[in-house]
Amino acid sequence: MSKPPSTIAEARALITKHELDDHRDLILGGLRRAVRLKPGKPVKRRLPTGTSKFGGEPDLPPGARWPTYDGRPLHFLAQLNLADLPPRHIPSADLPRKGLLSFWYDTQGDRSGLHESTPARWQVRYNTKAGERRVFPDFDETGLEEGYFFWRPFPERRVEMLPMLCLGEDATIALDKLMFTLPDPHGEALIDNMDGFETDLLARRASRDHRLLGSLAGPDSDPRLDAARHAAGWAQRGTMPKAEVDKINKSKDDWRLLAVFDSERDVDDWMWSDEGNLSFWIRDADLKARRFDRIYGDIDSC
Repeated sequence: MSKPPSTIAEARALITKHELDDHRDLILGGLRRAVRLKPGKPVKRRLPTGTSKFGGEPDLPPGARWPTYDGRPLHFLAQLNLADLPPRHIPSADLPRKGLLSFWYDTQGDRSGLHESTPARWQVRYNTKAGERRVFPDFDETGLEEGYFFWRPFPERRVEMLPMLCLGEDATIALDKLMFTLPDPHGEALIDNMDGFETDLLARRASRDHRLLGSLAGPDSDPRLDAARHAAGWAQRGTMPKAEVDKINKSKDDWRLLAVFDSERDVDDWMWSDEGNLSFWIRDADLKARRFDRIYGDIDSC
């Protein structure tokens, strides 16, 4: 598998490779810088404090509380040492260059209905110093419903951060509309060419797609709308007055992807719903203010 592009020049070459030169400006204008999170194999010895990793147990400052939801300790997913970010790839205005960014999720919660997207079930912590290794707090699991995961750390794996590019939500949606409005054979050719382009761009031939920043848009969806609806108090996705619809459509542009964690078949319990993904979203203003406590989380099922 060839290395996915991380520069505009490499993206231009990929556009030509997949015969998309007629749409070059739309694609290049929609590219977003991101960081590919590449986990290694499970380690046999505990990694040093402050290491970028998936799983294991977190490094927290003395006195910091383990995140909880509804009385349950959350499951620790990952911690990223921001000193490991690819040099000169992500602007410092977006992410600081030091400290640990850690991600947590309520794996044992009720995943049915509106409870599924309760924002507090997804939490992010930012600490300027690594602190100390923290073990899972005492918790009585006997009251959990049958069939839900009992808590145990995910396998501890070192994570490498690699530069990459993603196609932004607006460009993805615009290209999707073109695919189904252009008369065949042009529309059909665009579908095939874009599929090949996005496969190479996101390294989709890999078994997993974990990212920091970038974008996450499907063919017929814009996940930023869900974040905007929740922020506006319309979590039920019911009928909204036109004024509210217009307000939400405008405010969705304030939201951006902070991180996404894909499912993996070969890692114990690292599976989200039906082989979907967990995503963490944040407003631009909160990202710049380092308010990582103000995030929205979502689970997407394949």
